Amino acid sequence: MRNKLYKLSALIAGLTLLISCRLQKELYLAENKDKLLLNKYSVKLEKNNAKENLNVSEYSLGEYVKQKPNRKFILSRWMPYTSIYLRAQDHFKKPNHEIKIKNKLNKLEKKYEKKIDKAVNNSEKIQNLNTKKTKKTQTLNDKITVGNAVMQSLNQAPVWVNDTLTNLSIKQLRLFLESNGFFHSEIKCTKKSRRNKKAENIIYEVIENKPHSIKNINYDISDTTILQLLTLHAKESFLKIKDNYSVDNISQERERIHNLLKNNGYFDFQRQFITFKIDTTIKDFEVYIDLEIKNPLLKRHTQYTLNNISVFIDVEEGTSFDTVHFNEINYFHNPEKKYSKKILDEEIILSKGDVFSQDKSRFTKNNLGSLDIVKFVNINFSKSDSSNLNAFITIKTFKKFQMNTEIGGNLNVVNTQVIPGPYINYKIKDRQIFQGFESLELNTLFGFQGLVNYANPDSLFLSRELGSTLTMSFPKLLIPSFIKNSTLLKRQNPFKNNIYKQTRLNIGYKNILRQEFTRTNFNLNIKYEWRKGQNEQFNFSPFELNFVNTPKKTQTFVTYLDNLAKNNGINFKQSFISTIISNAAFGYTWNNIDVTKNKKATMIKINAEIGGLLANAIDHLGNNNDSLLNLPFTKYFKLSTDLRKYFPLTKYSNLVARTALGYEQNILNSSFLPFEKYFYTGGVSSNRAWRFGTLGPGNYNPVDKKAKESVKPGEILFEANLEYRTKIYGVFNTAFFIDAGNVWSNSDTDSRPNTQLDIKNLYNSIGVGAGTGLRFDFSILIARFDFAWKIFDPAEQGFVKYKINNAVFNFGIGYPF
Repeated sequence: MRNKLYKLSALIAGLTLLISCRLQKELYLAENKDKLLLNKYSVKLEKNNAKENLNVSEYSLGEYVKQKPNRKFILSRWMPYTSIYLRAQDHFKKPNHEIKIKNKLNKLEKKYEKKIDKAVNNSEKIQNLNTKKTKKTQTLNDKITVGNAVMQSLNQAPVWVNDTLTNLSIKQLRLFLESNGFFHSEIKCTKKSRRNKKAENIIYEVIENKPHSIKNINYDISDTTILQLLTLHAKESFLKIKDNYSVDNISQERERIHNLLKNNGYFDFQRQFITFKIDTTIKDFEVYIDLEIKNPLLKRHTQYTLNNISVFIDVEEGTSFDTVHFNEINYFHNPEKKYSKKILDEEIILSKGDVFSQDKSRFTKNNLGSLDIVKFVNINFSKSDSSNLNAFITIKTFKKFQMNTEIGGNLNVVNTQVIPGPYINYKIKDRQIFQGFESLELNTLFGFQGLVNYANPDSLFLSRELGSTLTMSFPKLLIPSFIKNSTLLKRQNPFKNNIYKQTRLNIGYKNILRQEFTRTNFNLNIKYEWRKGQNEQFNFSPFELNFVNTPKKTQTFVTYLDNLAKNNGINFKQSFISTIISNAAFGYTWNNIDVTKNKKATMIKINAEIGGLLANAIDHLGNNNDSLLNLPFTKYFKLSTDLRKYFPLTKYSNLVARTALGYEQNILNSSFLPFEKYFYTGGVSSNRAWRFGTLGPGNYNPVDKKAKESVKPGEILFEANLEYRTKIYGVFNTAFFIDAGNVWSNSDTDSRPNTQLDIKNLYNSIGVGAGTGLRFDFSILIARFDFAWKIFDPAEQGFVKYKINNAVFNFGIGYPF
């Protein structure tokens, strides 16, 4: 009864606040009845000729509109932020508000005067106190002049239709069009009344008309060396005959020429030496461009060559150091520390006798900075004479040893019960074990996790996990000489201009103790990782070996597995036998997501894996019975892709779409797949209306309740997600999403009905769920709470009736995708 009263009181308080805010807004609008509220604006792009149109969206054109309406709640016409702002403004206008703030300012002044008096002999402390005092004083003064904390954080004062800003928006749109060659464009502005003539919509209609195109480009360059260099790289130019005139292209061309010269020895060259003269008067709709590169006063531009390269590693001013000369580079380093000059030489692209190159300098800095032991890198150049430069590379390193202990806990929500799972993680790292910038890291984890008993879903317990991983990292790709020196790599090196490259050797052991079984896994693998540019990342593992052992299984669990196989066709028993899993894998990722900006972005992941080839090769040398060391091994092929697209909608919201596909198959007459290699759907970052792995396969609908709630894997995967994300206030964000997908079996031995993929019946075998979520964005992490409901259940082959208490709750850290 008490809980119901609390809920009712909270509901009444919330409704009262909303009503009072709404009344405050209506009163404010009534007081300003001679003004019109800006309800909405839109920019419409009229396209006359597809080949001549701007390559720009109506959304991006909205950036040039100078007056934006007040923020609405999600996709509705409701403006709660403005209502709350006006409520806070009403309090701000009260006479006693300013008096209270001034009293706080007086107290603040006296408080810091006392602290400064006490720290009279400590100048550093006095400086810090004055900084804090100035900051707090400014915050309080803003509350007098700008508004209180709520007004400042919301910044949602009512936006009235302003003809001056409307005309300025038209001017800005026209300037943008002209900067893209549309000098004869038209912009029509229309206004439509809304909300009983209390508000207006403003529509900017952009009519491009015929653009100006480039007719001729003339080069006015007196320096013949520079002229020859530009002629040699003419195909890279952003200015092409017959292309539309574009200020952006001219800016990019200036930047291209500047970078080209900077990468070919012209150390002193500046952008202001490049000028463009544009003439549109010779003939209608044609542009004539004169590109001029001026010389410095009384001299020509100088090409500089690198004379000496010096590298300083952990050298402090006034301390002794050792000097080593290696491959025409001078190394100065702390005599107590030894570093591999060969490794540094591979990362330093600069060479004595080469012309100065801005890109080579940047790549050298990035390569050195990617070394695990390097704290920071700085590269400077100084002139040794009229045409030579000296390069100085300064490197500071981290401490050799690092130890870290992490203690935390996981909260697992099972059957509405929250089970804590404490853990401790200890790391020790040697950043230079062999004095060649190699690092050795030992990672040990001991923890517990709340889980459901397989045989009895109503029974909960804590599982124990103990694991340790030893990782050796090398700051280069350890490729055999016959491959490294092959004609293919010399002709087209895929590792050229890498920002990061690394070889990792891992040895790991994990032991999991549950009520039903004990499982151990010994892992050994080698992996190559490298990046090209800012967006592309590769990883290749030519060798990975797992020895999986399940030494103990309870009789109840064995019976449970037998019943699953007998009654429901779910053959998990093979996955709990001791086995060997060997594979080779390749992964590729392309990602241009910038978490600091709400802009269009794409991420593509492709992973391919083939298992059992190493074990199969060894087996053919022996008894040829699909076993190694008396343990069976599996042979399979697995391919998966993940595509994600991010679309900005407003300043505060975006739309994210994701599609994932996967396929795997036994090969070379192998009889089963490893349990860990199957595909699963459902869960916190998949189809959130189903628990992890409980959706599918296909239209399979087991009679047994335990089988329905158990994990059901498949060999074919399809998932699609669409999520609308928007900011509410401060760290509070929300999302609305719809998820679809399933897994299917492609095994001929699967006796379960309706598990195979049937293209003709595909629409009936896709599980669909939808829901909403609340996210807390703390910058360093995002805590996510999602509630999802089933819409279409492929097991029942029908739509599911909505009930609020049928929601599936998911808690996660970070975005689902």
